[in-house]
Amino acid sequence: MVQPEMPLSQRRLAELSAGEMWQLVPRRPVMLPPPGSHEDHVSHTPMADHSSAEAVALRIAVHATEADTEAFVAPVPPFGGADDFGRAPHGIALSQSTLRAMLDDMRACLPHHGLTRILVVNGLGGYGH
Repeated sequence: MVQPEMPLSQRRLAELSAGEMWQLVPRRPVMLPPPGSHEDHVSHTPMADHSSAEAVALRIAVHATEADTEAFVAPVPPFGGADDFGRAPHGIALSQSTLRAMLDDMRACLPHHGLTRILVVNGLGGYGH
């Protein structure tokens, strides 16, 4: 049975206990890993884009759960792939191959725990996409 009455924060895997996770797995929820980025926008805004990727993933999780498809947000990797971001002052980015490897490892790890329904919520494709 889907539990849409859970608080928004309880849609984050990082905030669930091990006992809650054991109860969760048999329900086969959708996992939403939201990679973000850490980049220069303009002088008055935060550099972290991972918070917006997580916010979008949380909204998806809540709406999906309300529609009887239980969903949870995986822990947020705060870095995106290096394209325009790595050249920005103070930007922190992973190489595209490292980002792909990280997402591939997450996608390979989750099924070992019985979590096979995965949807990556990309925070930003970069300026060239």
